[in-house]
Amino acid sequence: MIRKILRLYLIFSGLSVFTVTFSDSEVAAINGNDPAKWEQLAAENFSGGNYSEAARFYNKLAFYYWENNLLEEAAANFISSVESNEKIGNKNAIKHIYGNLGQIFFDKGDYQKSEHYFTLYLDISRQQSRQYDIASGLINLANVKNEKNDYKGSIAALEEAESIARQINEMTLLRTSCAMLAQAYERIGKESKSKEYFDIFYALERYIQREQMEKTRREASERVSLAETKVEKVEEEKRLTQEELTEREKDLQITRKTLGEVEQISRERQLQIDLLNKERLLQEEKLKRQRAVRNGLLILGLLLIIVAALILYNYLEKKKANRLLSKRNEEILKQRDEIAQKNKELKKIYFQIKKQNQNISSSIAYAQRIQKAMLPDEENLKKYLPESFIFYKPRDVVSGDFYWFSKVQITGSNRSNKKPEKGLVIACVDCTGHGVPGAFMSMIGINLLENITSKGVVSAAQILEELHTAIRHSLRQHKNDNRDGMELSICLLKENNKMLEYAGARAPLFYIHNSKYRFIKGDPAPIGGIQPELKRKFTNHKVDITSPTSFYLFTDGYADQFGGPYGYKFSTRKLRNLLSENSIEKLEQQKDLLDKQFEAWKNEKYKQLDDILVMGFKI
Repeated sequence: MIRKILRLYLIFSGLSVFTVTFSDSEVAAINGNDPAKWEQLAAENFSGGNYSEAARFYNKLAFYYWENNLLEEAAANFISSVESNEKIGNKNAIKHIYGNLGQIFFDKGDYQKSEHYFTLYLDISRQQSRQYDIASGLINLANVKNEKNDYKGSIAALEEAESIARQINEMTLLRTSCAMLAQAYERIGKESKSKEYFDIFYALERYIQREQMEKTRREASERVSLAETKVEKVEEEKRLTQEELTEREKDLQITRKTLGEVEQISRERQLQIDLLNKERLLQEEKLKRQRAVRNGLLILGLLLIIVAALILYNYLEKKKANRLLSKRNEEILKQRDEIAQKNKELKKIYFQIKKQNQNISSSIAYAQRIQKAMLPDEENLKKYLPESFIFYKPRDVVSGDFYWFSKVQITGSNRSNKKPEKGLVIACVDCTGHGVPGAFMSMIGINLLENITSKGVVSAAQILEELHTAIRHSLRQHKNDNRDGMELSICLLKENNKMLEYAGARAPLFYIHNSKYRFIKGDPAPIGGIQPELKRKFTNHKVDITSPTSFYLFTDGYADQFGGPYGYKFSTRKLRNLLSENSIEKLEQQKDLLDKQFEAWKNEKYKQLDDILVMGFKI
């Protein structure tokens, strides 16, 4: 199950080990669709010594052929581009081309050459001391070694990649390294080491998610804090302005009071001046005193002018403050209206999301009814095989696992003097993905199985071969990068034959015959996905059923469920032992025991990780 979790993780997280990035010029070249012209220009520029342009056109040709799945031609042009770049010493371009060549030969299944070019990529990255590229190159190299079953070499590369990722604090690379280390240790049987790295991978995944959530929360908090600070600043300025106006009003009152006193004094002085003028002729001796009074009045007039100027200044300042206060009030009202509008928009979005969730839930529930309607009735299987059971437990509302069985006509055994032979086909299928995507694949699989078997059946292996071809054609996998597919086991029981035929695509058959337990792994290739070979063939196995025999088909969901006291997965070995121990019980009781054991193993601490499907029948 770790392999399936990591495979899905690599797809949905965007951290696929092998990546090919097309630049704008390369995309434009592919859209131009003129490879003959590019070949001519590449040759002319190379012979003329313009190696930079020659490399550019060789790259265009390589990406064009790669996009059209002509891998030999793509590799040849990338090698020519390396020769051109070597002429101008462009090591960085050579490094990336080696990475592309490693990917191409990996796609072809030529892991020897793929390892060679990824090693060259890694050597140049080490020369350049680019730690991120070194770690990425080690991960790519480890993935090739996995395909070559060189798990020790893969582990060595991944541990170095993990060390570098820790040094440069690159959490994404560290997460990928730990995920692949968990998978590699699982394949060599070191369950505890696998779990250790899986726990680190799981902790990193949660850490990265928390960091992203914390970043989002901080940004939202900062925006809210900024808005609150701005409102508080406006309120503070409004308060200070109001206090300043109050102080200015007090000063104005004092000034008015002083002005009244000055006016009273002015009137008294004026009376004195009038008296002095009348007595001037008589009292020349008082001339000096009159001059002093005049000077005093001049000073008083100056004081009055100064006071008037202060009053005018205070008036203008108050008017300016009022205008500023009015403007601030308008801004506050505008912000309040904007906040109210935002609240309305958020409320509208909330109801839209709520409605969308309701529509999605209704659609998924309807999809569940459709999927149940397409699955054959388990009671019909008991008409053909009275001793049988189907333990079917989807993880979500709809499932990517499905079962299928049908009466068919055997065309391969026809003779001119015999009637067509009848038979029964039973299939146990695990599609790519869970939930709605997996359910779509399951409905495609059911339709294709019905179409294939309706034309007559030759063998169990022939059904898998035709199903593989039909899946690749239906999903247009020869034209796009879709890699969806299925893992399934299929049994063919002929009416007048004492042999059962079995064929498997990465799915096993377990059976008990004469108290002996047998296990057939099936072929390692899946249905659909990448097809490096010209035609996919599957092995047809035959099992003697002249004496009572119990058969069991199952997907990997039950065996890969984590649980128990230490959080380990259940494992295929424990599932086989469980089926063996309960084989003496009736088939319906075996189904109940499987359900109870699954719930006890999973317990309340762990969630169901995958769809569950186990089928059993006795002949």
